[in-house]
Amino acid sequence: TFDRVIANPPFSLKKWGKEEADNDRYGRFPYGTPPKDAGDLAFVQHMIASLNAEGMMGVVMPHGVLFRGSSEREIRKGILTDDLLEAVIGLPAGLFYGTGIPACLLIINKNKPAGRKGRVLFINSELEYEEGKNQNKLRLEDINKIVSTFDQYAEIKRYSRVVPLYEIAENDYNLNIRRYADTSPPPEIFDVRALLHGGIPVREVESEYIREEILIDFDVSCVFDRRDNDYFDFKPSITSKEQLRDLIQQQAPDAENTSAVISQVERWWDKYKVSLKELDQQVVEAESVMKGYLKELGYE
Repeated sequence: TFDRVIANPPFSLKKWGKEEADNDRYGRFPYGTPPKDAGDLAFVQHMIASLNAEGMMGVVMPHGVLFRGSSEREIRKGILTDDLLEAVIGLPAGLFYGTGIPACLLIINKNKPAGRKGRVLFINSELEYEEGKNQNKLRLEDINKIVSTFDQYAEIKRYSRVVPLYEIAENDYNLNIRRYADTSPPPEIFDVRALLHGGIPVREVESEYIREEILIDFDVSCVFDRRDNDYFDFKPSITSKEQLRDLIQQQAPDAENTSAVISQVERWWDKYKVSLKELDQQVVEAESVMKGYLKELGYE
């Protein structure tokens, strides 16, 4: 047995040796054996059996091991019931040669610190990477963030969460990372009054996600005037998206954040700049002009 095991076994290996595992003389599979066409959790159990009483392991796995049912659910249940799982770390897609699917890391610890017993840390780093032409990679800052979050067992909004085992049990031992540490944005707001009459809803601009993830320190007063407590209007001097982009670039010089701000404000422009009421009026005016043209051409 060993103090440390680190591995990247083949993903969802078929014909991995289920019949032999079902009759394993070393007792390496106390939680059962996985399906014959997906040997992922057989590797995991073999590694657990290869750890000594204070051993710790890190293994790269496909996300399917986190939520697939049947025998794999029972294996997850056994590992969790014995309180061996310390962390689940979601990685970005495209990190590995030969596959574009995202992977995860399972951190198993046979000697979990007292403060971590009965809990599992979920880290979702799927959005934090450097994009490459053929392969993505983790930057040093991405790796450091994962490591420091694990070392501190820290909770970070939309990145990591410490989850008690009873909650995982209530979720039928499902370890799907997004269930516990979700990076996806909240559903988009569609304000009916704004769509009908124009204006950008203050509640949308000031929403927690928009402020923390997109606008950050951007001063919206450079593009909006306050109409009332509930709505903004675009400044009357702004007549095109090109002007919008220029103003935003002057206000937010950071290139990466500027792109996100421009995209969001243009989204509001497309959604709320011209109201349905104005469109109806434009249709009425267009019909009137067209009738005038037809009358000049001799049509009644």
